[in-house]
Amino acid sequence: MFEFVDDSFIRENSFENILSIQVSLNGFSFCIRKGDDNKLLYFKQHQVKISSDHLFVRRLEDWCKEEELLQLPYREKHVFYVAYRFSLIPEELESEVLKSDVRLLLMTATEEEEYAENWMEEIKAKLVFMIPGQLNHVLHECFGDYRLKHVVQKLASIPAPEFSESNILLFFDEKELIVLAKQKGQLSFCNTFKINHVNDAIYYILTIAKQLKIDIKNGTLQITGKSDFLEGTAVNLSQHFKSVEQALQTSDEKIGEFNISESICLF
Repeated sequence: MFEFVDDSFIRENSFENILSIQVSLNGFSFCIRKGDDNKLLYFKQHQVKISSDHLFVRRLEDWCKEEELLQLPYREKHVFYVAYRFSLIPEELESEVLKSDVRLLLMTATEEEEYAENWMEEIKAKLVFMIPGQLNHVLHECFGDYRLKHVVQKLASIPAPEFSESNILLFFDEKELIVLAKQKGQLSFCNTFKINHVNDAIYYILTIAKQLKIDIKNGTLQITGKSDFLEGTAVNLSQHFKSVEQALQTSDEKIGEFNISESICLF
């Protein structure tokens, strides 16, 4: 567990602030920011291994009840959900029939699961994704009004370096890897992969670059998240890319580089 508390944090002023939460099978974290200038006031990270979606919802509910700060009133409440069964549907193709087909054919939903969707303004598309049954119910019970966001929505908004015409962004969540590729500032690829070794990640990235005809020698690789394979992937791919850098960066050294890397909710 990691906890950061700014000297100016006053819990009684919570209604003026913004609460941002990140949840996955590999743990929970949240931060509190000032609503007027976005200053980070509080951050807490709780790492835990959860074996199933059913247990995930139960553990999430328990965590929400245990963390007193989560029960305070806030100006805004955002929940970032890390999941791997999702699909992007362009605005011009969107229809209830197509979304139903996508859920049925690509995401194989069970009777206990539900689906959610986010609008991605950058690419004018709907991000459709599966969520565990009762997740929305638990979140509503804990937070009342909130915004549920897939982590890909946040990843897609991370700007590519100005000097790079092509960019690949990796988000690690232990043995899961989400890959986004941008060419000339436009998203051209987004998918998720299961990895069991550093070589798996390297193979996927180089294959994607070859298929998309990305000039990686003049391109940038951005990396974030948490995995035993993250560092090895960065070292090996630095031989191929012009630049390899941390996707999420901040000047606030008090939080720590690794906590920043793992926590989309901080940004």
